[in-house]
Amino acid sequence: MRQKTLIALAIVTAPLLLAAIFVPSRHGAETKPAETGPVFPALKDWIAGATKLVVTSPGGTIVTLSRTAPAQGGDAGAIPIAGWGLADKGGYPVLDTAIRPVIAGLMALRTVEAKTERPKLYDRIDVEDPATAGKEAKSRLLELDDGNGANIVKLIVGRHRPDPLGGADTMYIRKPEDERAWLAQPAFDLPADELSWVDKKIAEIDPDKIKSLTITPAGGPPLVLEREKPDDKLVIRDLPKGATTRSETPGADVAAGFRFLDLLDVRHAAEVTAPPTGTADVVTFDGLSATVSFYDQPAGGPWLEITAKGEGDAAKQADEIDKRTKGWAYRVTGERAKLLQSKLADLLTPEPAKPAEAPKPVEPPAKPTVEAPAKPHTK
Repeated sequence: MRQKTLIALAIVTAPLLLAAIFVPSRHGAETKPAETGPVFPALKDWIAGATKLVVTSPGGTIVTLSRTAPAQGGDAGAIPIAGWGLADKGGYPVLDTAIRPVIAGLMALRTVEAKTERPKLYDRIDVEDPATAGKEAKSRLLELDDGNGANIVKLIVGRHRPDPLGGADTMYIRKPEDERAWLAQPAFDLPADELSWVDKKIAEIDPDKIKSLTITPAGGPPLVLEREKPDDKLVIRDLPKGATTRSETPGADVAAGFRFLDLLDVRHAAEVTAPPTGTADVVTFDGLSATVSFYDQPAGGPWLEITAKGEGDAAKQADEIDKRTKGWAYRVTGERAKLLQSKLADLLTPEPAKPAEAPKPVEPPAKPTVEAPAKPHTK
């Protein structure tokens, strides 16, 4: 009975507690309810001129997206998707699929229910000011500016609230200058960090299509892996007589490094000033030729650049790679860079160490000969 009583009490008090948190009034019941509607009703008239988007997270993390100033006479109200890039990464292109929901969401955003205006309760729905919130907070400040630096949008984006009936999700929002928080829709996602706005794929070359792979270290002999037919194994050319490999498929192990070749960081190629440490040249059966150049940049290396050309079926793939990577350098994991710069010795079974020769016994030093004292001379 006691447990049932506690459960019943919880059922009764939970709605009352939520009402206390999200009551529309600061000091009691309002005589006039807050009105819902478009959050930025005039945004459609200004959105075509948007050139800067800044997302500030708790702890001071700032992501800035920039856009080339649009030509005059653009379509009013059109969603400006093209031309966005990461400002701190030389304008590296932002994914359309990342920016579109944000811009479109802002244009369509409307409040559906008034929520708290009590600052002490902001953290319950993640609408506290990121500039003053702790690092563990999840609120984010979104700002959209035009080409003259004028602020078009300034909004704190908070927690999402899924629709329990499977309908459209909503999210909590608050304008920094207002105390009132709102439940609004449509809900949209803000990428978690800077590189979540971009396509992290550098290139993807199917290892099963690789005909030959030539890895040439700076100042060293090349390692050539090759095969005649796609069904053959990639084998080491000029394998030393009597040598054995660590793996039964050393060529496939190295070639696998070209699958899902993703970036950890990106910058203009001109900013990578270290000398190259080597190259990897790939030729595929369908006509793709790609060259990867590696660099050990002092700050956070290794880095690489890639170029490609293609014939026949591979022409389209080569064009996609060059269009995405031309003029850019990418930081990759040390493990991936090491794999794609493998040397022959890395693939061979180490020779067993020769047993150390037993030390020769040390002979004790000879005892010194002591001469007997001469007898005294007597007459």
